[in-house]
Amino acid sequence: MMVTIILLPFFLFHWMLPFLSHIYPDQDYMAMFALLQTEYLFALKTGTFPLNIVWSQVQNNQWGCVFNPFLYIAEMVPGFSTGRSLDCVLFLQMVLLGITHLALFRLLRKMLFPVSIAFFLSLITVYSPRLLLSFSVGGAAHVWTTYILLCVAIGFYGLDHSGYSGPLAIIGLSYLLISSGYTQETYFALLGTGLFTLSFPFLLNAILPDRPATGKTMAFFWRHTAVFCLIGTLLSAAFILPFMLDNFKEVALSSQAYEKACQFSSSPSELISNFFSPFRASPSGLLGSSPLLLAAMIIPVSVLCRARIPVIIWVLWGTSCFLMICMLGDNTPVHYYVWKYLPLYSATRYVNRVSMILPVLLMLLLIWLFKSVPANQVSIKTIKASPLSVLTTVALLATIFYACFMIKPVETLQPSLTRMNLEIIPGWVEPLLLISGLVILVVVTVHGLRTKPSVKQWTGFVLCLLTCLQLVVFFRYAPLTRKKLETRDIRTFTQYKEQKRQHTDLFLGNYILGFEKILFPGYAVRQLEKAGPQPLLAKIYEKHINVTDIEEAYQILSRGKKEDVLVVAGYPGGNDVNATSPPGEADVMPASVRLTYNSSNRLVFEARANSPSFFMFAYHRTGHWQAFVNGKSAASYYADGNAHAVKIPAGRSTVEFRYRSSAAFAGMLISCLTLAGIGLFYGVFRTRGPVGYALAVMSLICGGSLFCLWYSSLYAGENLGTHYLWQAPDRNAPRNMAYGKPVRASLPPFGPLRLNLMHDARFAVDGGHSFASCFSTGTQTSPWLEIDLLHPQPVGSIVLYADLQGLETNNIVWYTQDSVKIAREYDFLIFEKSPVAFNLPPLTISVSADHTHWETTQLHGLIKGKPLTIRPQNPLTARYIRITASGECRLCLNEVEIYPPGYASDKEPLDLCPDR
Repeated sequence: MMVTIILLPFFLFHWMLPFLSHIYPDQDYMAMFALLQTEYLFALKTGTFPLNIVWSQVQNNQWGCVFNPFLYIAEMVPGFSTGRSLDCVLFLQMVLLGITHLALFRLLRKMLFPVSIAFFLSLITVYSPRLLLSFSVGGAAHVWTTYILLCVAIGFYGLDHSGYSGPLAIIGLSYLLISSGYTQETYFALLGTGLFTLSFPFLLNAILPDRPATGKTMAFFWRHTAVFCLIGTLLSAAFILPFMLDNFKEVALSSQAYEKACQFSSSPSELISNFFSPFRASPSGLLGSSPLLLAAMIIPVSVLCRARIPVIIWVLWGTSCFLMICMLGDNTPVHYYVWKYLPLYSATRYVNRVSMILPVLLMLLLIWLFKSVPANQVSIKTIKASPLSVLTTVALLATIFYACFMIKPVETLQPSLTRMNLEIIPGWVEPLLLISGLVILVVVTVHGLRTKPSVKQWTGFVLCLLTCLQLVVFFRYAPLTRKKLETRDIRTFTQYKEQKRQHTDLFLGNYILGFEKILFPGYAVRQLEKAGPQPLLAKIYEKHINVTDIEEAYQILSRGKKEDVLVVAGYPGGNDVNATSPPGEADVMPASVRLTYNSSNRLVFEARANSPSFFMFAYHRTGHWQAFVNGKSAASYYADGNAHAVKIPAGRSTVEFRYRSSAAFAGMLISCLTLAGIGLFYGVFRTRGPVGYALAVMSLICGGSLFCLWYSSLYAGENLGTHYLWQAPDRNAPRNMAYGKPVRASLPPFGPLRLNLMHDARFAVDGGHSFASCFSTGTQTSPWLEIDLLHPQPVGSIVLYADLQGLETNNIVWYTQDSVKIAREYDFLIFEKSPVAFNLPPLTISVSADHTHWETTQLHGLIKGKPLTIRPQNPLTARYIRITASGECRLCLNEVEIYPPGYASDKEPLDLCPDR
């Protein structure tokens, strides 16, 4: 039986597993998190513990996986570091599902269930369709399994308080659950664990009357379980403290808009479909792993047959109904009040995540139903039936009624989730699940009658067999968003090392929707909205404007940036917008910045200035970056909004920035002290003797050594050798008039969403020429970009930079505009990377001085990866410059530069011939 259960997930997913090896769910979240996990391991391999957890300036709660052994076990699987990390993670998750199923099976056997019923109940709980939602949010399936394992450990401890294994298991699993990194999933898992802990002693009293629990024993169980979970929480302080204190407010979306919390709400019909035909349910609100769940939800019907229902069953049933009402989101007012008043609930997204709690609660209801078979018989004329038989009979009739009268043909449905779902699965799948469900209900009805033991054995065997069949078919055609992911999207450690030599960012420009930009915290969003993007890592400014606060800085920046003037807030000195370098050496040795050392928590620059200047470091000010100039701590000021600025002297200077976190220091100290304390307690007070004292000493040594090793690794480690060099431009070079100017564009990539900041129109005039800082519209007819020079100026040339031209394979975008819309409305469709049109020629270049009279010309194409210069035949004066692509495509430009007359390009320019 043990081997069968361990191998079962590979049989259940035997159609789905090869599919998952190449296609991953929900908009590449799984790919993103696999890349992040690989990044963390890479940082540790170079000898640096990554406090600055995403090296592209954004904090992310996935940092928790650094403290979770799941990541390190995955690394041991062959192929993890050579580009197959996703396959390794999926394999381990399958193994972990089998282990979880086995543990729950053993708990049910200890509660005196027959083998078949214990197998069935543990099967439909562990392999609840809710598991798919955990997969779809980035591979959080190990949160699901850890949650169930924690409930199992608490259950074993409730049955037997003796020994050390129970307390240690609860402590360890609490630590693993909290430090998983998937904080929103963890939040609901902790709520579910609390409900399980409170209800379990009462359930034991209801199903095991020969082992009654008194108020004293219940208080003992609750008190000790709470202490063990608290110790596990303290053990995870190294993750939870920095997360809560440093980045919860900005990244965990605390106090977010209620509309966002209601995304993917289930409709009443979709919720009801869970119990009859799961394929007609909302893909993000799946629950129905067995038709017996309907029997659990209609338990009050058994009152009509005078069945005795314990209070705890009423409470569990009422709680389950309440949670299902919450899944309806803004279809009822209940969810709003829960969102508003339940602590931390407002920090979660997607209303259906609350469904994580339900499978365990439904399992507890089914436990009582199956245990009531011999003890709670109901007389119906001459037939002795249990509440289980009564309820399954009612469920059978309800299912027949649903199949005959409630199922609508696909073509008559509204274009919603259910219709699209049914259109992409074979026509035989839904009837098969309905028929097998009816057979299961008949089998369980017979099982609940007073029959011979041999009949119960056969009905139990048939029940398990049919349930396995249902799950195999369901998981094969599960309604889950998937997208083709190519092998090159997952990097090896060698590729990471080479990438770090080129750039500090994690994802560079591989995706036009860079993953690091999805996770914009609030201060980063505000900076982009108010000041625009900053593609440079560091730069020197000889001129600056001093303002009193960041709001005044944003007001100045809204009127346009200047390439050679920095806006500094809070600096005690005055303005020096007219500052110039001393003559002579400045013309030979221009100001420059070079990155000489880079690790995840420390960057060291060699700067050269021709006069006292400001050194600008572009990472956002989070209160964690400490500046040093020539080895001494230096004051840091707000620069161009929310960047860093430090004053440096003339000549050569060493400028260093270190990422510091008091919360991380305190959290790691608490975790190490807790670890040492656990060993000390068990060594001195439990084991005692020489062995106990040796254990206590070893625990103290391990805890202290671990903290010292962690602290010494923060600012040491291998220099990644990232190449970054900035040099001041030639003073005699013409000024790029487009830099930092107001811009506007046609339809953005994703409608009125925060995602549009990823490739806002201002990326076209930010001074960066790389694809990582490109501007893009959505797919539309004749997309355009318009630059406002603020006042009419002589235009000598226009330079365009682009990496895309014509029909490009969609390896740098998730979906086309239409596909994105469909994916939001029907979040289960299968999309593969497909060709997308970019910058279709001819491109029209239009110029105007008054936005009324335009002069235009057409280009027949761009030069991919190279600048293209357009120069007018005759001098012209313009304020507005508009670039328009042709046909149905995206306009996507790395940069647009505009120069006055006299600019000389190293390439042969194209003439701008006005069509008046």
